Amino acid sequence: AEDIENEVVSIDWNKKRLGEFFQTKYDWDLLAARSIWAFGPDSNGPNILVDDTLPSEVDKTLLNTVKDSIVQ
Repeated sequence: AEDIENEVVSIDWNKKRLGEFFQTKYDWDLLAARSIWAFGPDSNGPNILVDDTLPSEVDKTLLNTVKDSIVQ
């Protein structure tokens, strides 16, 4: 939360850079680290919204159609 609030990390980074940051610094698994949708409640808020669904269980194309409605 501190790294987000202090703008050490930004949601504007590309998925690869954002994923590598969370994987290296916080030992997140690669799938979760590259599935970050948003920080909240603002772009530097302490919460993280992660798409933690599996492609074998969820239609990712359908899920991505509602992403903009979820992330505002």
